[in-house]
Amino acid sequence: MTRTYDLYGSKDGTVDELTAVVAAALNVTMEPHESSAYGEYNRTPGIGGETISVQPNYVDYGEEEDELIEGDFPEYSVIVRITKTYRGEEIQARLAEKVPQLDFLRRDPL
Repeated sequence: MTRTYDLYGSKDGTVDELTAVVAAALNVTMEPHESSAYGEYNRTPGIGGETISVQPNYVDYGEEEDELIEGDFPEYSVIVRITKTYRGEEIQARLAEKVPQLDFLRRDPL
């Protein structure tokens, strides 16, 4: 089995709204997190394995111009990253059923 990195996007809703529905759909707990690369976002506690994060598709630099995180998908205001997962197909099916506002954007093998 291969681990993958999956990317989803939503054109509607806020990070907090998407966090709530994604966490419920996948039966996970998400916590606020902050990084210099991505700003403020929510993620599952990454304990050496699969990590799920919900974040804006831009970094807010205050008075400076915002920078897109996923430049290939500028139309998506919120992105969901699922990293180091062996369950890509399972998660994709569950999100398609329970979170219809999310679009599957790509899957990359790790």
